[in-house]
Amino acid sequence: MALDGNRGILDRLAKDDWSLSLLSVVVIGAVVVACQGWNSERWGGLAAGLTLVGASLLAGVLLGFLFGIPRSLQNQAGDHQPPSEDTNGKATGRRDSLVQYGANTNLEQISDWLTKILVGVGLSQLNNIPSFFGHAGAYFGDALGGGKIGTPLATTVIIYFSVAGFLAGYLWTRLFLGSQLVKADIAALNAALNQSVQEIKQAQEEQSQIDARALNLVNQYLQAADKPSIDLDELKNSVRKASAPVKVQIFYQARAARRDSRSQKVRLERTIPIFEALAAGDTAKIYHRNYGQLAFALIDKRQPDYVAAENALSIAIEIRGRAAENGYELYEFNRALCHIKEDPDYIQGKTSGAAARKVIRADLDIALKLDPELENPDVSKWQQLNP
Repeated sequence: MALDGNRGILDRLAKDDWSLSLLSVVVIGAVVVACQGWNSERWGGLAAGLTLVGASLLAGVLLGFLFGIPRSLQNQAGDHQPPSEDTNGKATGRRDSLVQYGANTNLEQISDWLTKILVGVGLSQLNNIPSFFGHAGAYFGDALGGGKIGTPLATTVIIYFSVAGFLAGYLWTRLFLGSQLVKADIAALNAALNQSVQEIKQAQEEQSQIDARALNLVNQYLQAADKPSIDLDELKNSVRKASAPVKVQIFYQARAARRDSRSQKVRLERTIPIFEALAAGDTAKIYHRNYGQLAFALIDKRQPDYVAAENALSIAIEIRGRAAENGYELYEFNRALCHIKEDPDYIQGKTSGAAARKVIRADLDIALKLDPELENPDVSKWQQLNP
């Protein structure tokens, strides 16, 4: 029973641990070669035999390593797989594969080239392989005693240990090198992720401070009873740097202040720098309402700036049209009002020129078509002068 138990353990080791099996094969072969070398030429034969064993084994291991080098996923599929997208449809740069090597892959390419060359040369020289081993055996056979034993033994040693080395190198490379590369990649990825998380946290903290500063300055500027002692450049810079949600909050706060302060022109004028900062922060020109509110404030202030208001309204109309949004007919109506206020003929109570009438009527036709109830004393007077 004890013998059967030990045999079961040995069988399990031989089955599960290929390295033990290969080591046994190498050791047995090396002992045989050492005995023959010792019997033939003592120390010189022993050294020659073990040297031949080591050289053949090393050559086989190197060949097995070249054939067994794992290919990284980025070479197999990564180049043809599109980046994944986040929930907003933006590319994240990640691919769906779990592990991808980002290291230099020259060794993989060299391995691929060499294995193809070796296989191609081996197939083309298949008929010459027996003679090659025969010459090699004759060359190394003298060191192992020569004669009828040395030459066949040398040939056998070359084949035997080359095959054993090839298996050892190939299996080690396939079973262990790939896993080590994966572990190294995962460790590097985790380190990069940890660094990214820290950077994101730091950026969020900094953005939170910027947002809090922007909201505080806007509140102080809009709610101040007297002339606010706030640097406008600092105010505008803070608003421009604020996050998108905070900018939306600032916009609605400034719009409410503008609407509630029409009779208090001083307080109304305080919204102008805020809308200017919001418009300047919209570098991609996406939000037309920033420019629309700015124009309304410029028109309603104590000394209206019709030229700047007209420019802001033109930008608002362009953005609105690009976004294919409906409504906001006040843009055209107020732009027509700006043209009327800038028209020297209207200021003198005369009929406007053909070019001015064309521009003004185009905006009024659009605005009044959408909302016929829109009215303004200057617009009504201009219509009477230009029936």
